Amino acid sequence: MSLRPPAFFGAVIALAVTGSALPAQSLDLMIDNTGPSIGDSRIVRGIRLNFRDRNMERVDGINATIWSPYEDARGGEVNGIALGLPLTGAHRISGLGVGLFGVGAEAEFSGIGIGGFGVGAGEDASGILFGGFGVGAGG
Repeated sequence: MSLRPPAFFGAVIALAVTGSALPAQSLDLMIDNTGPSIGDSRIVRGIRLNFRDRNMERVDGINATIWSPYEDARGGEVNGIALGLPLTGAHRISGLGVGLFGVGAEAEFSGIGIGGFGVGAGEDASGILFGGFGVGAGG
């Protein structure tokens, strides 16, 4: 009698090997873009959980990510809470931005920003911003 791993493990290995070639996908439990979403959905009113953003356009609610957006990411906007464990970012953040390491807005940040190492905005920043090593804005 030989032990064979279940077919499930074969599928997991196949996904891991080809995962980078797959387009961004999401599990959307939403009705008319309202509700929870897991993955790289474009528009969400509710809670959006994603590893790293590439296609986000707008989140009204909570956007929780593990890492900052890709370099070639579309400009995304977060109105509400941008949460990063350890990093988060968007084109524009309005509301609360919290990152264990840091929070960054490509253009504007307005609201409350808390980053263990830093908080930054490429253009304008307004509100209460706290960074362990610094806070900066390009505008």
